[in-house]
Amino acid sequence: MLKLKWLKNLLGLISLLSLFYLLPVAADQPTTKGIYLKGIQAASIENAYLKAVAVPEGSIVLGTTGGDPNIIGDENKPLLWGFPDGSTTGYSSIRIIKNGETRDYALYRQPRLSDPAVEEGALVVRWRLEDVVITQRVTLVLNPYTNREDLALFHYTLSNEGSSAVQVGLRCMLDIMVGDNDFAPFFLPGVGQVTTERDFYGEDIPSYFKAFESPEYAQDSLRAQGILKGFGMTPPDRFALATWDASRGEGQGIMNSPWDYTITPGAKIGDSTIACWWNPISLAPGETRSYQFGYGLGGSGGGNIWLDMPAKLTCSNLQFTVTAWVSNTGTETLMNGQATIQLPAGIHLAPGEIASKALQDIIPGATGSANWQLVADVQPETSCEIRVQVTFANTDPFTAQGTVLIPHCLPTLTPTVSPTLPPPSPTPTPAPEVPEAGSLALLAAGLAGLGFALWHRRH
Repeated sequence: MLKLKWLKNLLGLISLLSLFYLLPVAADQPTTKGIYLKGIQAASIENAYLKAVAVPEGSIVLGTTGGDPNIIGDENKPLLWGFPDGSTTGYSSIRIIKNGETRDYALYRQPRLSDPAVEEGALVVRWRLEDVVITQRVTLVLNPYTNREDLALFHYTLSNEGSSAVQVGLRCMLDIMVGDNDFAPFFLPGVGQVTTERDFYGEDIPSYFKAFESPEYAQDSLRAQGILKGFGMTPPDRFALATWDASRGEGQGIMNSPWDYTITPGAKIGDSTIACWWNPISLAPGETRSYQFGYGLGGSGGGNIWLDMPAKLTCSNLQFTVTAWVSNTGTETLMNGQATIQLPAGIHLAPGEIASKALQDIIPGATGSANWQLVADVQPETSCEIRVQVTFANTDPFTAQGTVLIPHCLPTLTPTVSPTLPPPSPTPTPAPEVPEAGSLALLAAGLAGLGFALWHRRH
């Protein structure tokens, strides 16, 4: 059943306020509260796994078609709220700083340079704001965590078509809904399970996030995953987990903010939302900057223990993360845990990593995790199995395994630089040979004899 946004019953009021939506919003001003876009499907793309829909305002709705081939019952389900009827809430925003003035634009409120359309297999929408052209492209691409084309790639380009430099930033926000679960908890590698508002900056931003439809994380349930780092993604400057609508959870509710949002530490997430910020940077006239991240199906997982890891590496991403998750589905706390990873030939621990890691005690209903950074060696294409065993003081061991495909990559050759040699010295002209003294005497005697003979003939 689709959720009801609090503003759904006030659509008449929204229509009256629509004129105000066309105005840019200064960063320090309050915004019109709430959004709810109940519309038709302006354009869509789909394959055997996913369908992405662009509504007329340009926002994106995402859900499954066939879903995961290994799961029965995950077909035609939402991954973002509003699927499949075209309703949507999540949106992207632009911050423009020019001549000392900061202005924030929620893109769904702005006139479009081009309406949503399918161009070469991609959903494309364009806006033009203060000489900045924003292009949003969504394509369905190969997911490195499943090795299937079940990932929606969100790609944005910001182009300065004006005559002076301008600072431009981007914020993307997704209203997560996994199947029927609009309160899906998040799993982050190196962090664990997250059910309260939280934000991350710089190096602390996780490489991915994951969410389950099943509150018990069942193996046969729909799973969603977003990719923030690696595999060609543009790591954001800030990443936040938040409540969309404050009436459905704790915290202020991020739906009302076109840019800034202050999380409430410890506030329980209701109506799960993620947001990514790429801070404003200066664009010279004619300069373009691109950003991208992925969101789609989550691959294998669930049960008492599972591994999150890429299904296939690329030659540019031979360092990768493996996370072991342990869910306590029993009635007693799991105590004194230790997770040990077992690696095959061709894969080794990254510098500074250790094979065995301690786990905090896991209370009933909670989930613990251990995280490893691994590096694959350059080799012919190889399928490698990675195993993790987790032991606790008061239960039998848990084991999980996963397989990663290492592509055939040529080793990186360091070019050899020939030493610079001095220019060759010019070949010296040989000095004329000087006859020895004895040779000179013989030569003088011969010349004298020749001279006497010539004189005698004349006389």
